[in-house]
Amino acid sequence: MNQILITIKFYSGIEKELKIDDYDMGNGVVFPVKPGIRLGKILRKAGLKRLSRFCYFTNGERISTWKKFHESAEVSCLRISGGG
Repeated sequence: MNQILITIKFYSGIEKELKIDDYDMGNGVVFPVKPGIRLGKILRKAGLKRLSRFCYFTNGERISTWKKFHESAEVSCLRISGGG
């Protein structure tokens, strides 16, 4: 069975919220998953409960939790911040 590697890098203290021990910002957290899996399922596997509180980027563009991955990728997860 083929597997792809999805690397998720958490920023803005999200890794502390998830209580990930010895988290390395340079490497992130690597999830071996089946091709065609959606980002939301991977994030739930990582321990995130309310996915709408964060924004996600891969390859320099913003993506939604409905994005399907068919090849290995790196995803950045940030807390939404705004100003005005």
